[in-house]
Parts: sequence; C-alpha cells; structure tokens
Amino acid sequence: MTSGQTCPANQIGEVTQNIKALTPGYTPPTFDMHFDSAPTVYVSKAGTPPTAAEIRSWQRKLAAAQNIDPYVSSSPSQVMLYMADTVGEKALHMVNADPQRTPDFTYFANPDYFLTTSDAKCPDDAHKAATCVDYHFAWSHGDATEDIGRTWLGIVGPGVKNLGRTSSTWSDHADTRPTMLALLGLKDSYEPDGAVLADFLQTQAVSRDLRAHHESLVRLHEVYKQIAAPFGPFAHNTLLVSTHALASGSATDDSHYTSVENSIASLTSQRDTLEARMRTALTNAAFGGPTASEQDLKAMIASGRQLLNQSSALAANS
Repeated sequence: MTSGQTCPANQIGEVTQNIKALTPGYTPPTFDMHFDSAPTVYVSKAGTPPTAAEIRSWQRKLAAAQNIDPYVSSSPSQVMLYMADTVGEKALHMVNADPQRTPDFTYFANPDYFLTTSDAKCPDDAHKAATCVDYHFAWSHGDATEDIGRTWLGIVGPGVKNLGRTSSTWSDHADTRPTMLALLGLKDSYEPDGAVLADFLQTQAVSRDLRAHHESLVRLHEVYKQIAAPFGPFAHNTLLVSTHALASGSATDDSHYTSVENSIASLTSQRDTLEARMRTALTNAAFGGPTASEQDLKAMIASGRQLLNQSSALAANS
C-alpha cells in the first residue's frame, strides 16, 4: 500500500502509479513491463517459467495490493481487477507464434490507473510521487471492463439494410473486414478470425449459402463470438478463474493454482478446436468452399453452448 496521492488536489486525469510501490518491503524479480492500465509483465531471467516460485510469490502480493485511488476515496481499495498468466492469456487470445512476445502475466488494474515502474512527476513539477493524478493524460482506459468495451460501427451503402441505430448484434473489430469484403464481392487469401455480419446486409448482398442456412449461420456466429472473442463470456469466465488461481496458494502449497490452471488449459484446448471448425464453416458459407450441413451447424452450436456452460460452472466454483 502506498501513501496515496501527494500531488495537488482537484486534478483530472489518469492515476499514474509505480507498480513497485504496491508491494512495500518486497523486491520483485527483475522484470520488464509495458506501461499501461493493464500492463503485460516479462520477467527478465532466461529460462524462468511463468510458474516459477518467485513469479508466483509476486503475483499473490500484487493480487492483494491496495492503494488510495484519489477518484474513489481517501481509504485504500483493491488495485487489481483481474490477472492472467500464460494459460489464461491463451484463453484470451493473447498468445501468438512468437514465444518472446508472450507475457509472463498481465495485470488488469482498476482502469483509473496507469502503471509504470517509477515515481511520476507531479503536475506542479516540484516533486515525484508513487501515486499521482496526471492531468497530461485523459482518463481513457478500460482494460477488461465495459468502460472501453463498447464503441460504434457505421455501415452504409449498396447492399446494406437501413436499420438505423441498433445494438441487437454483438460484433467486434475482426468482423468488419469480412463484412466489407462480402459487400465488395472480394475475399481474402486467408481465413479471417471474424465473420460477415449478415444481419446488416440485404439478401442480394450475401452468398447463396448464407441465404440457404441464414438462421443457423447467424446462431453459429453468435456462439462463435461468445467462445472466441476476448470480450466474450468464455474469455470473461476464464479470466475470473485465472484471477482466483493466481491469487491463491502459498510458497509451500500451490496445488489449487495448478489444478485450476489445468482446467483452464483443457477448456481452452476444446475451445480452440471448436473455434477453428466454426471459423471455417462461417468463412466457407460467406466466400465459397465446402458447406457445412444443417446437422453440422447445429452440432457446433450445441457444442459451443456446452463449452460456455462449462466455463461458467468453473467460474462459479472459483
């Protein structure tokens, strides 16, 4: 716990916070960090696995860290909202082909915060402090919260339905490109992560397969996003579970952490396999290729819903 804000009062901006000050009296392992409201952390020791005792000890201390958030009150409050290590990050699609880019863990803080590794210069430039409201930067964070999880997409032109303003279809950035390509009569040379937003398009603007299996493909798209999107319920459930696991255990007993991590890894493996099948079915239906049958589409929808129920149950048990 730090002493809180020592900079002038009545400032508006992000709360710049030295992450090292969150664990007073404790020296964390040598690390690199991407400064952010949800910083990715890399322990700078060759061959150190994310499950190493020194990393686990630091994670537990960070999970319990409290600090005075000037926007909330003068009393200490929890800094962390969520945390994920490499197992949880894979469920969130934060792991790619380059292992050097995979963080040992990601610390999703209260979105008021912007975390760094040194004290910040206060707006009056007279001194530095571990916690400081910095007016140079607007409050524009969100991490894994709704503060930044919703934005707008405008679609207009030939082939687009005149729906006005609507929030009935859940989508994310990955869906924008295939939707544009479908309207233009083009296709990628690779399989996209997103899918065509067929509900926004007129009948003549979509493929024959999309028209023939419209209802099932729309439902498949919905479930696909629920299990695949980093802001979807599967990701949220596994992030809750990951947070609980990383905060648990002790230096002498980390069995609960190991058990929960194995459960997350198992669900993620099942998700990845099903996600790939769904992605291929959605892409082929929109841009050409072997078309999945109605039976196959419905079986994938049922499997996706079962996976969501399993992740929800795991989160509830945590």
